[in-house]
Amino acid sequence: MSALPIPSRARSPMPLRKRLRHALRSIGLEVTRYPAGQPIHHLVKQLEANSVSCVVDVGASDGEYALDLRRFGYRGRIVSFEPLSDAFQRAARAAARDSCWDVFPYALGAENSTLTINVAGNAGRSSSLLPMLEEHRNALPDASYVSTQVVEQRTLDGLSDVILRSGEIIYLKIDVQGYERHVLEGARAALKYPRLRGLQLEMSLSPLYAGSWSYRDTLEWTEANGFLLSQIIPGFTDQRTGRMLQADGVFFRKQDGG
Repeated sequence: MSALPIPSRARSPMPLRKRLRHALRSIGLEVTRYPAGQPIHHLVKQLEANSVSCVVDVGASDGEYALDLRRFGYRGRIVSFEPLSDAFQRAARAAARDSCWDVFPYALGAENSTLTINVAGNAGRSSSLLPMLEEHRNALPDASYVSTQVVEQRTLDGLSDVILRSGEIIYLKIDVQGYERHVLEGARAALKYPRLRGLQLEMSLSPLYAGSWSYRDTLEWTEANGFLLSQIIPGFTDQRTGRMLQADGVFFRKQDGG
């Protein structure tokens, strides 16, 4: 009797999940397990670890930062400030569905005044009270200024009755396209408030706005004022070169013995 041929072992089909991942990688996309790897997820974990119950969102744009906090589980109060009229209206509409989120139509700075803000062409996201430098325009031509708008500027200290509530732990996020120093100058009293536990500040790795701080200035200021860097969130990158030009630094107040 002749021996029966040994059948070749059939190759197991690739699971659908792996096939989808390979297909997406072939067109330059990567899928990770939600919410692993998301900087905002780690930020919310830090807010929880520091018992933060109120996030002050300066430079709210159309509210995407607050919406991201909610999406990743932050349930505390949010107080947002956005001076551009169109962006303010979009943020206010989003906040209308959230009883713990208030939006105010102010720019924040070192003094109460009326100022002219430069409106950027990329839906206002790169708008600033400061002149934009050539490196920014070259890296993202769509961000060039296209108009101006008169806005009301207030100080954080002057709005303490809106921001501060008894017993709350505060986290201050400032996203104002190079104008961070001026916002902090108008927050001298707030920065001494012991329940202001953390800060989030844009850091320029390359000059993008005239008169803005460099990342070294930001790190020196935060260290001198008792805050330690705990996270870097990637930001604006020049797509032509891959060079990151701007990132957000997350800082929390030094604890005893820290």
